[in-house]
Amino acid sequence: MTNKEIIAELRKPVVPFNGKKMPLSLYGSFALGTYGEKDVILTDEEIEAGMTDKYMIVFLNMSAPVRKEWGNFHYKEKTGRGGSDGAKNLYPLFERFPELKGSYMTDFYKGRITPDEGGLEKEMAEQNPKERAEYEQVCIDLLRKEIEIMGNDQIVILAAGKKVAEALKGHFPYRRVCHCSNQALHRFLKNDYETWRMAIEGEPR
Repeated sequence: MTNKEIIAELRKPVVPFNGKKMPLSLYGSFALGTYGEKDVILTDEEIEAGMTDKYMIVFLNMSAPVRKEWGNFHYKEKTGRGGSDGAKNLYPLFERFPELKGSYMTDFYKGRITPDEGGLEKEMAEQNPKERAEYEQVCIDLLRKEIEIMGNDQIVILAAGKKVAEALKGHFPYRRVCHCSNQALHRFLKNDYETWRMAIEGEPR
């Protein structure tokens, strides 16, 4: 597919949410744009010109609702216990590792919006085992579809954090990287760039 066709595919409603189907463009986005004082709103032209298919960064789930397509990971929202905005956490990565620029980013658990990991665990624990297994299979199938849309079956999946790695294990090859959480990032920016470097250049674990 061309980049324009990839954008069109990501806009198709396929994600079950509250009795409706939502487009992947509300859950996925691209490592593009420049961090500033306002939300980064990516245009089709920017995405078409800048997307790459070598890496895919997979996070756990949304911490706040997304207001516009391609907005996930780009809003200056104050979410989570640390009170930092998510966009600020990611842009230093794009600058430090230019090979990540243009990469597709998505959440594994789609349709679950919680401010922190504990909230997601609570929601999942409240489901009966059958419903939880069915939901997790939907998430696996959707991620497989995203990989298919990106058109590179050798795309390197970077699993952001232990919980994401656990969700992917046995289903997808991945390389685990530090999760850019509001609290962990402050330490990460100072000390742990090398772990991302090793994951970008190394073998799946």
